[in-house]
Amino acid sequence: MADNTNPLSVRLGNPDLRPEYIHTLTGTYTQFNAVNNRSVFASLNGSKVQDRIVSATSFSARGVQTTRPVNADGYSTLNGFVSLGQRLAWHKLNLNLTTNGNLTRSRSFVNDQANDTRSWNLGQGVSLNSAFNDHLELGLRANATYQRATYSLLPQQNTSYWTHTLETDLFYQLPSNWAISSDLWLTRYAGRSAGFNQSVALWNLALTRQLFKAKQGELKLQAYDLLKQNRSVVRNVTDTYLEDVRSNVLTWYFLLSFTYNLRQFGR
Repeated sequence: MADNTNPLSVRLGNPDLRPEYIHTLTGTYTQFNAVNNRSVFASLNGSKVQDRIVSATSFSARGVQTTRPVNADGYSTLNGFVSLGQRLAWHKLNLNLTTNGNLTRSRSFVNDQANDTRSWNLGQGVSLNSAFNDHLELGLRANATYQRATYSLLPQQNTSYWTHTLETDLFYQLPSNWAISSDLWLTRYAGRSAGFNQSVALWNLALTRQLFKAKQGELKLQAYDLLKQNRSVVRNVTDTYLEDVRSNVLTWYFLLSFTYNLRQFGR
């Protein structure tokens, strides 16, 4: 049976498809030293798919694309994550270093030829957080992620790109149950198509007032995207193509909210 809704992109069924079987192995490691306030967390996850259902695409001389699902081996993925935490005496700083990586191998078919895709990414992050006193809390985080994808059959689509982020946040407790909080995100995209290598700054601000004797009520005024720069930039990497997508998002708005906590502890 064929789906001819789009005459230039025909989709076929396959009654001979077999079910997929996924084999997964996961390992984790956790350590915390209370004497020197140091923590270590690591995780490793690997999976392999047997008879994975993939797309087989063919193109006719008239430019019509025909796609049908088929079974194929050759799909595997490996994910790793390591986080190191250290409490510093200076201003009660908490330092965290995070490294993560992913490697994925997959297979599709183009005009009856196997197209093996390898995609991997590597990210490094660092964060500093401190509660200087009962009134002031500060945080600073930075992250860099490198991503790469290669195609055996379509090397002209090989790609690599970067994403850098920097975030800072502040919370300050004011007198009379008032509080102010702020967070600022800076994101930079590099290695994408022309017009998509952009830098974005997103600044949010909030003013909060706790109400009632037990402070079970909260009135909050929030301001989003004060710099009017928020936008969504995404790169989609598939077995046969890649695309850069820029989307319009809601910018620069205010939100007034009231929250009442019905839970009563200690009674």
